[in-house]
Amino acid sequence: MGDWEELKRKVRGIESKLEEKCQAHAFLAQPMNSDLLYDEENPLLESSEEQCLATEIENLLAALSECNDAMGRLLAHGTRTSSSALLQRYREIFNYYTSEFHKTQVALQRKRESAELLKSGAGRGVTKKFGEWGNPQMDQLLRERNAIHSSLRSVGSILSQAIETKDGLRAQRQGLSGANTGLAGLATNLPSISRVVDAIHRKKTRDNAIIGLIIASCLCFTIWYLV
Repeated sequence: MGDWEELKRKVRGIESKLEEKCQAHAFLAQPMNSDLLYDEENPLLESSEEQCLATEIENLLAALSECNDAMGRLLAHGTRTSSSALLQRYREIFNYYTSEFHKTQVALQRKRESAELLKSGAGRGVTKKFGEWGNPQMDQLLRERNAIHSSLRSVGSILSQAIETKDGLRAQRQGLSGANTGLAGLATNLPSISRVVDAIHRKKTRDNAIIGLIIASCLCFTIWYLV
C-alpha cells in the first residue's frame, strides 16, 4: 500500500516536470527562436540550453519508466490489481512524452542543418551544387531551398502582373469616369440649346409675319391708287 502511494506521488511529480521541460524544449524549435539553437561558429552543435533540457527530459523519462516498471511488479504480485487502469495511463504518458521529445529533437536537428546550409552559402557567396555536401539531408535541404526560391520568384512575377493589370483597370475606370462627366455636362446643356433654337424659330416666324403684312399693305395701297 505504502509503496504504491509513494510511486503515485513520484509519478505525478515526474509528469509535472516533464510537461514543463517538454514545453520549454519545444519552444526552442519554434521559427521565431531559431537564433537560440546554435552559435555562429558551428550551427550543427547543440546549444547549452538545449543540451541541458534534453538531459533533464531523458532523466525524467527514465525515472518515469522505472516507476512504471515498479508499479507493474506490484500489480503482478497481486497488490492493488484494481489499479491496472492507472498504470496503463502512466504508460501512455510515458509513450506520449517520449514521442514528443523525439519529434522535437528531429525538428531542432533540421533547423540546425538549415542554419548550417544558409551560413555556408552566405559565407562563400556561392551555392553548392547537389551532392557536394556529402550529406543527403543537406542536399535535400538545398533542393527544398532552391524550390522555395523558385516559387517565390514565380509568385513575385505573378504579383507584378496583377499590379500592372490593376493599374490598367484603374486608368480605364478614370477614363470612363471622365467620359461620363462629359456626357452628363452635355445632357445638362441640351435644354439651354433647345431654348435658344426655339427662340430663333419664333423670331424668324415673327419677322416673316411682319414682312408679309408690309407686302400686303403695299399691294393694297397700289391697287387703291391705280383704281
